[in-house]
Amino acid sequence: MKHILLVFGAGGPPIDYVLPRMRRYGEIYAYIIAEEPNDFQRAQLENWCKETIYGETSGAPGGSDAMVSAIVQAARAIKADAVVTFDEFLVVPV
Repeated sequence: MKHILLVFGAGGPPIDYVLPRMRRYGEIYAYIIAEEPNDFQRAQLENWCKETIYGETSGAPGGSDAMVSAIVQAARAIKADAVVTFDEFLVVPV
């Protein structure tokens, strides 16, 4: 089964819409980098994702070198076949 790293942020479509559709294509690993999920989002992540990984949350979204390196490191750790985000502020570093 494919491994998908979802770089989670505050923007984008509702998480309960995205996760079931992504799950059809592989196991989802959520990488929380930009903002802590609220209770509803956390419940959805726990339900649909194989693992939730918490990364560095400091700094502004948009693509610092440290953020890019953290995403690459997380992707390598799970041997990701795909890295995606739906947060418009995280598109550049992803």
